[in-house]
Amino acid sequence: MHSEKAWLENLLLFCLLCTLLLLPAVLNGLPFLSADTASYLRVGAGIAGLFERALTSSEADVLLTAGRPVSPEEVRIGASYLAVRSPWYSFVAWVLTRAGGLWALALAQAAIAAALVLVAMRVVAPHAGGWMRLTAALAIGSGSTLGVYASSAMPDVFLGFGVLAAGLFLLWSERLPVRARWMVLLVVAIAAAAHPTHGPVLIGAVLVLAFASWLFPALVPSAAKRALVSVLLAALAGAAAIVIAREVGSRVLGEPLRYPPLLMARLVADGPGRVFLDRACATQPLALCAFRDRPLDDAQVILWDTDPTRGVFSVADADTRVRLIEEEMDIVLGALRTDPLGALATALKNTFGLLFSIRLEGQLEPVMPPRALLAFEELLPGSVAAWERTAVVRGSWPFRLVEPWLVVTTVAALTFLGWWTVVGGRRACAVEERARHRALLLLVFAALIINAAICGIVSAPLPRYHMRALWLVPLCALLFALASVHPASAQRGSLLSAERS
Repeated sequence: MHSEKAWLENLLLFCLLCTLLLLPAVLNGLPFLSADTASYLRVGAGIAGLFERALTSSEADVLLTAGRPVSPEEVRIGASYLAVRSPWYSFVAWVLTRAGGLWALALAQAAIAAALVLVAMRVVAPHAGGWMRLTAALAIGSGSTLGVYASSAMPDVFLGFGVLAAGLFLLWSERLPVRARWMVLLVVAIAAAAHPTHGPVLIGAVLVLAFASWLFPALVPSAAKRALVSVLLAALAGAAAIVIAREVGSRVLGEPLRYPPLLMARLVADGPGRVFLDRACATQPLALCAFRDRPLDDAQVILWDTDPTRGVFSVADADTRVRLIEEEMDIVLGALRTDPLGALATALKNTFGLLFSIRLEGQLEPVMPPRALLAFEELLPGSVAAWERTAVVRGSWPFRLVEPWLVVTTVAALTFLGWWTVVGGRRACAVEERARHRALLLLVFAALIINAAICGIVSAPLPRYHMRALWLVPLCALLFALASVHPASAQRGSLLSAERS
């Protein structure tokens, strides 16, 4: 009877948290879309086209995307940047959206988020009753960025999934059933495979924890030291899956899948790269020199703007794109030699600026490039009309209420965590449990800092890159608060019990 009640209680909490996490998309009228969403779906459709060609035993050397033949020039153009899109996430997103629309993808991500959060509550705070877990679920659903990113048609939320799953396996694996341990490790691998930046962030954060355990043995519990190798292997497997898929894709397409010149665009936009170009273009026939008459002061414009008077990479033909990619390191090294202090200063500015960014307006895109809209309409007919009716596009999504609220909850969580680490945890938890809490905080903050450094230095200091994992901070605060619950409160706190704590 008790197990049936516990199962029903967990199901109720799971359904409630899923609903809360989808609420931002419900208020919007549609899961949040980005121009990048279109390219993920196009990659997924291309993979499906390859499967279709293989299953039908077609001998035609034609790639199909959503039933439409893709020209060789389109393949070359796509190959110039597709390495930055995870084929694993792309294919799953395509399958889910084809089966149940964008809501199916958002529901799947919300379900993973809800399951992970509830598992975390169960293992970090085993004595917390149902009403307390319900309160925590309401708090994380309404007071963090988790709902916005779980209900976005993008892989960003998986970074936080990977960090949380790694922390659970490293620090509380003995409280997880054997099957749950394997599932948590699988989440780490899936998170690393969902985006090329996730693997390095996860591996870097785990290595920071490993280094801390060697430098300060008392800081990290012994259980975490034994589990480090397993988590590292899971993250490496996910990262390797992207590399393998890229190589397979290159062979199938007959064209190398390349990364766009992200670092070059970043250094040029920040200034040191432009200084180098002003000197080098007089003597070196660099492809970027043909575009030196443009401002070149915004990395996103350099890479993705299709305005022929402003953009560079996206307005170039396939051959020029390849040259820009191949000459990237020449420009990067030249910029570092020309202005090393300027490059260091802008790198630090971008990293720390990203760490303190809490902004949704402008990140939930109210304007979409025309080619993205064309891709959406081709891949998901009717999606453009639905997007045009959303609250974000109409300007009625409550940014002015949500953003200040997220600032308040994040500052409150950081304040609580500081107090808990110095004072509160000593009173409420045993020594071993406090060590686990410190180790989880170290893992989370290491991941946030490494993520900010990678995105701020290599890509762009866009707030969404930081906010995709920022929800881990209020979650840690809630988990530690729940962990202080006395064992005698567990039964009194059951949702299905007549007596409440």
